[in-house]
Amino acid sequence: MTALILCFGAGSAPARAAVMPELPFSPVPSGLPLGAPYAASIAAPLNASFAAPASAPALEAAWFTGAALAAKSRDEASRSSGSQAAARASDGVSPLFNDGLWSSLKAPDEAALDVLAQRIPRLKRDAVRELPIDAVDALLQQAIAAKNNALDVFTDPGLRQRGQLFYMSEDTLKEVAARYKLYILNPFSGKAKDGGRYACQGIVMGGGKIEMLYDADEFEFDNPDYKGHSYKGSSRITETIQGPGDLKVEGLSVAMFMHPRIQRFLMISEGTLRVETNWANEEVLLKPIAARRSSRP
Repeated sequence: MTALILCFGAGSAPARAAVMPELPFSPVPSGLPLGAPYAASIAAPLNASFAAPASAPALEAAWFTGAALAAKSRDEASRSSGSQAAARASDGVSPLFNDGLWSSLKAPDEAALDVLAQRIPRLKRDAVRELPIDAVDALLQQAIAAKNNALDVFTDPGLRQRGQLFYMSEDTLKEVAARYKLYILNPFSGKAKDGGRYACQGIVMGGGKIEMLYDADEFEFDNPDYKGHSYKGSSRITETIQGPGDLKVEGLSVAMFMHPRIQRFLMISEGTLRVETNWANEEVLLKPIAARRSSRP
């Protein structure tokens, strides 16, 4: 994964060194899809702040001005291209998560529901059904046959239906990770940068949301499938389904200067994922789900 382009650095070197000595980059986000008018509008406030020695408040103000313009341009570009591509990819697809599946499942035990209710505000306990590993196997085998990726699965039309919630326990998630390669940015478990470990203790999906509940308040991690950055997760990562191949993200950030918040995962074409933050965006390879050869069910 190439660097998420949050560049700093044109202008006065002494001014940069005095305020942000660790940033040897250029202030204009060069990785964004910039047209000439947009490039001029964002470059002006940023480069002006570096033209002469400036105070930290002045530099910070320039950054926030540039960030607001970048966010507006990103959102307009995403709406016009990404959502259309994702909608085309979903045409004619039958829901993986359907009424028959939900009706066939059992509710989790009361202890599990108590924990979920403590972590997820306004959880509808009577709507929760637990997905055992055999049910998940059946779903993922269908996804593999259709050459789906994880974003296809997590934005499945059935997960937008109200009144039906699907729960996967920590034990089930361990089995899923052992049997399949999902290629998601925030894994179900792994080794944190501080040497400890983190794990997702459960996922609740449905009603237009995916709630991922981790066992640490914060954890910083690397992901071999998304190289180029470290990432920071929180105890609860919430993803809201905005449409096919389109997730709003809360609780996940890039572990770098200013900690850019990851705000959206958007499939802009088959095989291409746009990761959007409040500072810049990046397009990366979106791989289909695959079974691990040594651990097929």
